[in-house]
Amino acid sequence: MKVLFIILLVIIIILIVPIQLKIHFKYDVLRNRGFFELKLWIFNLKFYRFKFKNGQILLKNRKETKQIDIEINMENVDFVNELQKQLFRRLYLKYFKVFLTIGSDKNASGVAMLGGVANTLLAVLKAYVKTHKPTSDFAYRVYPQFDQSNGVVTLRTSFSISITNILISLIRAKIILNKKKEQKNERKRVQASN
Repeated sequence: MKVLFIILLVIIIILIVPIQLKIHFKYDVLRNRGFFELKLWIFNLKFYRFKFKNGQILLKNRKETKQIDIEINMENVDFVNELQKQLFRRLYLKYFKVFLTIGSDKNASGVAMLGGVANTLLAVLKAYVKTHKPTSDFAYRVYPQFDQSNGVVTLRTSFSISITNILISLIRAKIILNKKKEQKNERKRVQASN
């Protein structure tokens, strides 16, 4: 009986205690290569170098190389969009950092304008994040380079979320999408009957 109670207690603790994840993403647009790193607390879960080629993503790490077809299905896009909304409501965002390096050796005024637009968009994103997650730290920086062509995006984030909240988000996203699908089908039936 005590063993069962202890096992049940451990399962409940695992479901409730938040998991801290860190993501580091970097992509060089001009060279078409980047890397993605995912850490759980201090443990490195995934590290991939990647590039896009012929409608596929080529992922490479020390052990393996994968090719994944890029398929954009509206149903999947809707589900991912709803899931990210649900997850964002439930996670604790510790920090979010964005760094952009924009450069061209041929068009300095274009670099300056693009840097200004990027700065404005990142300020709007910061306002949105700070409105919904006021305790989070949001930093951004745009580095213009006028002497060489460059286009690098770097994202770093750290957040916590419990397994229970992940499961709730998955269930709610599926329920909301099913309701939207039913409403859409109902509208089609009403229009067809008229």
